[in-house]
Parts: sequence; C-alpha cells; structure tokens
Amino acid sequence: MLAQFIRRRSAPRAGLAGLSVCIVVKTFAAVAAGLLAAVASVLGVTQAYGFYPLGLIVLLGVAAAASLATAAEAVRRLRRANANPPTIDPAQRRHDAGIVARVRAQVTRDDIEWLKGWDFGGSWRREDTEPAHRLTELDDVEHRPIDTELDEALRRLLDANREFLKSLGLCSFSERTVADERWQNIGWTSGEAEALGSKERRIWESRRDQLNADADAVAEAYDAFIDVARRKLLLGLSAARH
Repeated sequence: MLAQFIRRRSAPRAGLAGLSVCIVVKTFAAVAAGLLAAVASVLGVTQAYGFYPLGLIVLLGVAAAASLATAAEAVRRLRRANANPPTIDPAQRRHDAGIVARVRAQVTRDDIEWLKGWDFGGSWRREDTEPAHRLTELDDVEHRPIDTELDEALRRLLDANREFLKSLGLCSFSERTVADERWQNIGWTSGEAEALGSKERRIWESRRDQLNADADAVAEAYDAFIDVARRKLLLGLSAARH
C-alpha cells in the first residue's frame, strides 16, 4: 500500500499542470454562470423601474471586470504551482537511481551501439548477445522503479528485449563452417546466402530482417529509458559511454 501511495504521488508534472488548468476553467465557468444569473435578475429589475439599458451596461461592466480579476488570479496560482513542482523523496530517488545503474551495468552503451549497427545477415559471436540475456534478470518486482514514467519506460525496454530474445531463439544457429560453437548465424552465412535458391533465400532474408528490426527496437527503447532517467533523476549520464 505504501508503494502505491508513493507511486500516486509521483505522477508526471504534465498531469498536475493539466489538472490545474482544468480547475481554472471550471472556476471561471462557475463565476461566469453566476454573473449571467445576476445579469438576468438585474435586467428584470431595471426594465420594471425604467433604468434599462443604463443599469444593464453598468452591470455588464462590473461582471466583465470581476471575470477578468478571477481569471488573472487563477493564472497566478497556476504559475506558482508550476514553479514549485512536488519534491521527489530522496529515498525514492535512490531506489530508482539504483535500478537505472543496474540496467546500465547489464547493458552498456557499447552493447546498444552494437545492436544498432550489426546486420544479422552476417555471423556473430554468442557473447555479443549475452547482454540481452542478462537484462532479463531485472524483469521482476524488485527492480520496478517507483516513478511511474520511469517504470513504464523500463517495461517497454524489457518487452522489446523479450521479443528480440524470442526471435534470436527461433532464427539463430551454431556456425557450421567453424569449429568454435560460439559463432552464430541465421542458418547460412552471408556468403552462403548468395548461392541459395529462391525459397531458402526468402527464409534467410526473413530471419535477417526480423532480427535487425527487433534489435533496433531494443536500442530505441533503451535510449528512451535513459532519456527518462536523465530527466526524472537528473543523472549525470554520459552519452559517449553509457
């Protein structure tokens, strides 16, 4: 229950701003409705006593001034609220920063750059994809960030990584042309693919394209996660290394 309470308190600042705007609009609408009712009442009185339309003009001027004053005060309150966002609890910051550090330890910037640049039509070493397997160790409740936005970003990364590993299991095989079993390919090397028939060639291309797309999705989700961590936790992350 405590974790749920903290999570609710960590709603994005944009959500708070949206709620504040909604309150401003509702307040202004209520004031306007009250003034319109007053106008209708005074209009009846001025018509009865022969003060129309002078009384109505005066009343409308007062109503306009009151509406502007109400709107100005609401805007001032909204600006003060946005200028003083809720303070992040230090314990929450340490918890979430620790999870970010674990992710970066399991999958480094070099690992992500390899995923971005590698064409899975060629052979690769088994250890090249080992970071993706290590990342699954963090897919548990103990490694869930308290901050909602950071939690969602990590969930997208873990889901993308799971899809990549699923494709890797279906599409990769040990290299037949070398004695070292650490080398993997998608059934044929890129050189062998040149001599394949049309059916086998389509299989080779389908496996290559699937792995390339899933690897790109992991890299994109990782970068998005790091961007959220940088913004939410004010981490001094170096784009050149991690």
